[in-house]
Amino acid sequence: MDCKEYVTNLLSRYEKQVQQEEEAYQQQRRRLMAEVAEEKDRIARDAARQRGDVDKLQAQLQDKHSYAMEAMRAEWEKAREEQEKRHAVRRQCNMWLGETTRGKETL
Repeated sequence: MDCKEYVTNLLSRYEKQVQQEEEAYQQQRRRLMAEVAEEKDRIARDAARQRGDVDKLQAQLQDKHSYAMEAMRAEWEKAREEQEKRHAVRRQCNMWLGETTRGKETL
């Protein structure tokens, strides 16, 4: 084998090896891109599920808050009514005591 054939043979093997490495690189690149796409999809699904969970929890919190506010409002209204009744009874007692006291003074 002469020098020219030897160089041509080496060059051919080198080009073949470069081509094989390029194919392996492209195959690995496609595999990694597919993994990245799958991970993006998984993250998007998780994010959507979590947004749904947050929305559900927020609605529950709003319901509980409304219920608590209504209970507090009812309790406050009941306390106010009881206070008004006590005040009315006290006023009536004072009026009665005042009439009773005035009646004794005139006797």
